[in-house]
Amino acid sequence: MNTNIKNLNTKTLNMNINTLSRADAVHAKSRIAAAERARIAPPDTRLSEHFTLREFTDSGTARQHNIDNTPQPIHIERLRALCQQSLEPLRRRFGAIRVTSGYRSQRLNALVGGAPTSQHTMGEAADIHTGGRETSQKMYDYARQHVPYDQLILERKVSHGTYWLHLSLRSDRPGNRHEAFQLTVK
Repeated sequence: MNTNIKNLNTKTLNMNINTLSRADAVHAKSRIAAAERARIAPPDTRLSEHFTLREFTDSGTARQHNIDNTPQPIHIERLRALCQQSLEPLRRRFGAIRVTSGYRSQRLNALVGGAPTSQHTMGEAADIHTGGRETSQKMYDYARQHVPYDQLILERKVSHGTYWLHLSLRSDRPGNRHEAFQLTVK
């Protein structure tokens, strides 16, 4: 990729796109679209007191594969509801929370092996790091009793010994299922 593309603004990209190689033009068009969406909600947009949009959209996989992971306004509103209604209560009870997976574009979701109907693609879900077994169980139990959710899954990956909590919320669609279970994967 032509390194000068990184330094061009949207207007310049639009004017010079026909002078670029095919690969650079595709990359430039993607950057134009991302820049337009970023104007709607920059990455430092606050979703709630303790959470920003960047925490839900930043992805090493997206960067590595040059995938635009910028959500649409409806997804941002759903993420905001998830933060305010479900994650902030966990934050108040357990302290800082690290989001390991939030919003995923369809392309990113497919690349990481997410289910085609994943709530991550709708801005309705977050996976959060929960620490060890005891803390993870406490967070799961607390969320089950005190936090609104659609799905609440305490996941454990045996091969890595890691735990995380998948929490989703349907904020603008009826029918939170209140599904809660624990899952162990190899």
